[in-house]
Amino acid sequence: MSPAGSGSGRRMELERTIRVDAPPKAVFPLLCPERERDWIDGWDYEMIYSASGFAEPGCVFRTTFLPEGPTVWAFVEHVPDRRVAIFRVSGDLVAIHWTMDLTGPAAGTTAIAIHWTVTGLSDAGNRFIDTQLNDRFHERMTWLEQCLGYYFQTGSKLPANADERNTGFSRNQ
Repeated sequence: MSPAGSGSGRRMELERTIRVDAPPKAVFPLLCPERERDWIDGWDYEMIYSASGFAEPGCVFRTTFLPEGPTVWAFVEHVPDRRVAIFRVSGDLVAIHWTMDLTGPAAGTTAIAIHWTVTGLSDAGNRFIDTQLNDRFHERMTWLEQCLGYYFQTGSKLPANADERNTGFSRNQ
């Protein structure tokens, strides 16, 4: 057993709050692998386990993102309209504990406080954390905010080619 504070993995914590012009009770159900098909252009996943077919505690699914590759996601908390916590492992690259806390700071709006704790699982994962993670996290959060905002404004998905930076979501999953 390794002593506390030891190990070869690097760790980085990142936080960002995004805002959506819709109440938490409208936003929360969209934080689900199945419902993400409604608002993320090109989203695809493989459900491994869900009793309901939707997000719930114990729901497990798989995606393929670049550069992380095959990623397994597991919902560890799912408190309707308030909180989602997910643990995801991307091959031997990184493990991410991802929380989203929803609040309604004003009528008809949602603030989503997003926190990632990312741990490198290999030398390549540690390099990813050191050289790419911060920028990719903030690009991805901006993109998620744009996708959710567009969905609530128009009722449709923001076209995948609307943001040429591609912010890390593979369109060919």
